[in-house]
Amino acid sequence: MDDLYREEILEESRSPRNFSSEKVFGITVKNPACGDDLSLSLEIGDDGLIKQVLFSGNMCALAKASASFLTEYSKGKSIEHIISLKEEDFWGIVHSPRNLMRKNCIFLIKEGYNLYARTKTDYNTKR
Repeated sequence: MDDLYREEILEESRSPRNFSSEKVFGITVKNPACGDDLSLSLEIGDDGLIKQVLFSGNMCALAKASASFLTEYSKGKSIEHIISLKEEDFWGIVHSPRNLMRKNCIFLIKEGYNLYARTKTDYNTKR
């Protein structure tokens, strides 16, 4: 089995955490190279930390597994922390071997958090 699709990634994509089969209303990002789309909804607490996170969409196994791993990791952390993750830290969080050909799929969820931070100003006012 190719390292990219090792069992851990496949299992996570089959039973993703924080995934909703219903459309999630929030930020939507798309990967134009392959057609993956992902919607992300965050609930930020009064302390500025992520309390709840959901994602939905049509995406490949790599994008879905990465989203599951990162959404779980992000609970209890600030948006600033998530968007400031260094690339090498992100690869470890999503349990994926580095694959530049599929990087857009794997980083789709990170782009969702980045877009949320750029477009949502109310997360700062809830602190």
